[in-house]
Amino acid sequence: MVTIGNLRNGVTTMIPDENLFCDTEPMPNSQQESRIQTLDTLGLLEPGSVPIFEEATQTAAHFLNAPICVLSILDRDRVWFKSAVGLSRIGLMNSLATSRQLPRQDAFCTQVAENQRMLLITDAAADPQFAQMVLVQRYGIRAYLGVPLLATNGHCIGTLAVMGLAPRSFSEQEMAFLELLARWSMSEFERCRLQQPSPMERHAISAAAGVVAPVAELLSASVKPDLLSQMTQELCTPLTSILGMAKVLNQGIYGSLSSKQQEYIQVIHNSGQYLLSLVNEMVDLGALDDQNPHLNLCATDIEMLCQQTIASLNQAAVRREQQIQLTVEPGNRIWLLDKEKVRQMLYHLVLV
Repeated sequence: MVTIGNLRNGVTTMIPDENLFCDTEPMPNSQQESRIQTLDTLGLLEPGSVPIFEEATQTAAHFLNAPICVLSILDRDRVWFKSAVGLSRIGLMNSLATSRQLPRQDAFCTQVAENQRMLLITDAAADPQFAQMVLVQRYGIRAYLGVPLLATNGHCIGTLAVMGLAPRSFSEQEMAFLELLARWSMSEFERCRLQQPSPMERHAISAAAGVVAPVAELLSASVKPDLLSQMTQELCTPLTSILGMAKVLNQGIYGSLSSKQQEYIQVIHNSGQYLLSLVNEMVDLGALDDQNPHLNLCATDIEMLCQQTIASLNQAAVRREQQIQLTVEPGNRIWLLDKEKVRQMLYHLVLV
């Protein structure tokens, strides 16, 4: 059970299992090397952006109303930003935004990664432990909430964190949301990583396809997904416009609305969200190959899989005046299964 405690000088730290989070000793070399090996295995030491991580930082910044959000990884000497939102708020073309890295001793996330515990700082300038750090003195960071990024093998490779330029506290719901988002982003990243064939496998698949599959069959097989993708794209474009316009009108940017007008705008927005969820399900269903009896097994976080299924059913539940609640028993969350097929089964079982 995790509780909040040790409130002093504007700093709140997390107390897992009644042990104060104050250990700042460097991680043993064996654990550090294991983390570096994990980063190398996952390809996270290579340059380039990761779409799932970009989505995670944008989502965290939006829902937590945070000016800055960073997903970072920790190697031997430095902290690297694999994804970042809002760094321009601390000055255009500042060194942090251009280099996207920090020495590990200058980063809050070093403590999070090495201790594998959440860190909450409500006012860094008010605490001697953090007041002299570069993030506070040079960049004006005052508030910080960081959670560990845990790989399937249990090693913490970095953090997902939001930062603010003014003192701020975070609710338990906001902390839980950030932890959930960190687990989801790592689960999705590792799932996609496992599904990617190695260069040797890609070469073998390409060679086999050239020998076995006639060109006509390949073209025929590609017509259905291409047509479905084109149709769903045509549906998504006007739906996105409708949802955006409904949101703008509801905010009263172009003038105040009467209560009845607001009610109608809300109906339009909810209906659009429901249609969009159906379109997304069409895309996912079209991605399943009915002719392929084989299972695409991969390590999957079952809790996150159920959360995603529930999220796609929310609009349908609202229209039926129903509520969906997820309860997960304690135990191993990582299961070996075909994620897309199981998610479709859960979707239709709950919907029916």
